[in-house]
Amino acid sequence: MIDPEFGRSIVASALLLTGAAFFLITAFGMFRFRLMYDRLHVATKCLTGGVLSILVGYMFIAPTPYALAKALLGSLFLLMTNAVASHALARAAYRQQCDTTGLSVDHLAEDLNRVQEVE
Repeated sequence: MIDPEFGRSIVASALLLTGAAFFLITAFGMFRFRLMYDRLHVATKCLTGGVLSILVGYMFIAPTPYALAKALLGSLFLLMTNAVASHALARAAYRQQCDTTGLSVDHLAEDLNRVQEVE
C-alpha cells in the first residue's frame, strides 16, 4: 500500500512540473508570436494555468492550514482578476490603435461603425 504522504508528494510534484511546463510554453509563445493580441492571449492563458498548477501543487504539500488558506485565496484572486486585467490591456491597446492586421475579423470596429452610422 502506498503511503499517503508519498502519494501527495507525487501529485504535488506532477502539478509543479505542469506549472513549469506552462511557464515554458508562455516563454516560447512570447518569442514566437508577433502581435500584441497574440502575446496577450498566450500570457493570460498559459500563465494562469501555470500559476494555478503550482498553487494547487503547493496546496497538496502545504505545511500548515494557514499556508493552505493563503494558496487558496491566491488562486481565487488570480482567477477573478487575470481575465479582467487582460481585457483591460487589450481594450487599451485597441484604443491606442495597436496593429490589428493579424486579426481575421475585427468585431469591435464593426460595432463602432454601426454605432457611428446610427448617430
